[in-house]
Amino acid sequence: MKMTKRLAAMAAAMVMAATMCAGGYIASAAPAAADTFSITVDDNTQSKFRLYQMLTGSFGTDEGEKVILDAEAGTNLKGEVDDFIDFAKVANKGTDFTAYIDGDPVKTLSADDNTATGLVPGYYLLVEEQGEGTNVKNAALLKIVDDDLEVASKLGSVIFEKKVKDINDSTESDMSEWQDSADHDIGDEVPFMLKATLPENVSEYSGYFLQFSDTISPAFNVASANDIHDLKVGIDNDGDGVVDDEFHENETAGINTGYDISVSENSFTITIPDVKYLGANNNSVIVVNYSATLGSIVDAGSTDDKVNYGKAGNPNTAKASYSNNTEFKMYGDNTPGDGDKPGTPGDEDKEDTTEDKVIVFTYKTEITKTDNNGTPLDGADFTLYKQNAGGVFEAVNTKVVEPSESDNSMNGPVFSFYGLDDGIYKLEETIEPDGYRGIDPIIFEVTAEHDKNSDDPKLEDLSAMIYDLENKKATTDEFGNVNVEDGLITSDVANTKVSKLPETGGMGTKLFVIGGGLTAGAAGIYLITKKRTKDAE
Repeated sequence: MKMTKRLAAMAAAMVMAATMCAGGYIASAAPAAADTFSITVDDNTQSKFRLYQMLTGSFGTDEGEKVILDAEAGTNLKGEVDDFIDFAKVANKGTDFTAYIDGDPVKTLSADDNTATGLVPGYYLLVEEQGEGTNVKNAALLKIVDDDLEVASKLGSVIFEKKVKDINDSTESDMSEWQDSADHDIGDEVPFMLKATLPENVSEYSGYFLQFSDTISPAFNVASANDIHDLKVGIDNDGDGVVDDEFHENETAGINTGYDISVSENSFTITIPDVKYLGANNNSVIVVNYSATLGSIVDAGSTDDKVNYGKAGNPNTAKASYSNNTEFKMYGDNTPGDGDKPGTPGDEDKEDTTEDKVIVFTYKTEITKTDNNGTPLDGADFTLYKQNAGGVFEAVNTKVVEPSESDNSMNGPVFSFYGLDDGIYKLEETIEPDGYRGIDPIIFEVTAEHDKNSDDPKLEDLSAMIYDLENKKATTDEFGNVNVEDGLITSDVANTKVSKLPETGGMGTKLFVIGGGLTAGAAGIYLITKKRTKDAE
């Protein structure tokens, strides 16, 4: 009986620990059938629960305490019954208990498969995991008695994502789904989304703190709230990453009826002092939607040098901070009301998610005007157009032209167009160099491949091919050379010399006039001579 009492005392300690640690559980009052029992987790849980059988036996009472009788080592206990005591001590301290576990769990529970049935009486260890294998801080030991158990998560982690949308505006009218990378033109309004999926235990908090911290690439020139466009914060009810129930910005910072925004250079934070008071609950999805402008044209002849081209891209990162202590009393002992200022959890009462990254790529093309021998020519001018989804070509306004080395008033041979997206383009020579014929318009298509779903998205490929506009497809002819690393497309465009006709007043005309005069003179001499001969007769 001594062993039975020791197990009973340890079991009591473990049950107490279970109510205090991140893996606590709640027993239902439903009667069990026969001599087997079940454990059920929430069918909306974000966690996985690994269930280990550590000890089996029947339960009775001793001096008013429930005790296990006829104890035997369970399937997953490494060692004998006596080793269970040592295991329980280690697990109770929240230290590493894996040395006492043998084999795979008898069941892994999740939202898709949330009930373990046919469990014989005994002690079971339930280890909760969420996200990327993050174990519960203190594993809880469950005592199976004469009731089935319903398990509520205590891990309480927020799942966070940042996403961006893409579009090929030459061929598409609608944006893509939310993804981890995109490419855009300079001047595009780029849509972003921050998403926090709340845990299934928000209802256990007096109030729930949530904060989004977003670090934006300098390419988007965010310096004030005016640079963050179409901002919406609220609850996403249908899972499309778009706000349905919108929150409003607080007129007084820190109160519980809305959110606060703080913007500094290339970053901003959205703080929701109590998202629960605004209607969020277990498993709610809180979303921030906004857009920002990629790059800007600084002045004629130059573009925003904050933009990265090619593989470097323009990365954006973000994270969320959230409540993680159900014992923290946000309003003290008071009942919250409109306009109250809830307490802000300290570092020990909140937690940060890992940062999530998205990246926006953009490209450029460099056109060099040459003669047929490849010698650069001054004096030309080009316009680049991009086809929109309606089939209309619109001018690209990010041209930079090198001045002529010989005459600064003339265009040099190199023309650069910055901040291009994938799409269909037309290059027209609007002014040709003196003495040269202009080119026919060149139609080409830019395509790119980049990781749409990745923790660290990359630009994989970039191409520019001559495009058959009539048949609406790219040919196998390259427009120029492509440097994927720099996102640079280069092409030499050659002009042919004009074969000049004789000029008015030139030697040809003079010869013609002289020759004509001689002919006329000879005819006159002939006529005069003929007349004189006739008179003499």
